[in-house]
Amino acid sequence: TAAEGLILTGQGSTSDITFKNDADAIVFSIPTGTDDILFPDNAKAMFGAGSDFQIYHDGSNTYLKDAGTGGTIFLSNAFSFKNAADDEQVILASEDGAVTLYHNGVAKLGTASTGVDIASSANTQLTITSTSGIGSIEVGSAASNAAFIDLKTPSSDDFDVRLSSSGDGDGGSLTVASGSFSILGSAESMATFTNNGAVTLYFDNAIKLATVTGGVNVTGT
Repeated sequence: TAAEGLILTGQGSTSDITFKNDADAIVFSIPTGTDDILFPDNAKAMFGAGSDFQIYHDGSNTYLKDAGTGGTIFLSNAFSFKNAADDEQVILASEDGAVTLYHNGVAKLGTASTGVDIASSANTQLTITSTSGIGSIEVGSAASNAAFIDLKTPSSDDFDVRLSSSGDGDGGSLTVASGSFSILGSAESMATFTNNGAVTLYFDNAIKLATVTGGVNVTGT
């Protein structure tokens, strides 16, 4: 009737509602007692005047295909990508919050209000590899501001060593907060710079020149 619309009911307690095409192939079916819609392998749900957006399964992989001229836009307050067992997070994106990438269920990289955070309870590593070009890290800043890289232990302390550019764009500096800074070769010292102390130069791991209060000490000829 006009009030009820079109109602299709399976015949018998175990019968499905099945839709077939002209070749008598199943397009999709609705099993009795469920709200599921079953599509066979390679059957596509198509959207758009040109069937631009397609959802299908080929028996091995599942596809969400946008073949149109535009992009695919996802609208949601949060996105959560998990494994098939629904017990391991892969990607989590929250509105007004972070986008976080996981490895083996543990958060490794997340966006923050100040940039990007890389964190781990184990060893943390940032690897940049180029197989045919140049691998590089660039740290830039606005005009009149220095760009710098801090090394610090523990992570909550102020820096132990800072590599910095000058704010005027003319050179830079290497700052040691306390203690000493060393340049090392393979299992040997090449130079050491001690805070409030000597600058020492080595040859084959033996001291040859060191600054002292009154000038320099030279070892050898």
